[in-house]
Amino acid sequence: MNLETLDELDAIHAIAKTYKIVTPYSSMIVLVNDEQREALRLAEVATDRFNRKVEDGKENLTAPNNPLNSVTVPEPGMV
Repeated sequence: MNLETLDELDAIHAIAKTYKIVTPYSSMIVLVNDEQREALRLAEVATDRFNRKVEDGKENLTAPNNPLNSVTVPEPGMV
């Protein structure tokens, strides 16, 4: 198979969907509302649908959040 053509990739994806290898919850994708479901539907028909950015988890944050720097302290009844 030529994994560079959309027809071949679509065929592989169709097989994966048929046999429930790919589901709405695959790859840690959890759709919680209709807007997200619609965005996924549009992404599935886009011409760049198989050209997604791959993140390796090693990106550097420019301004990471530090919860220890919070100015508010939760009260016992808030937790």
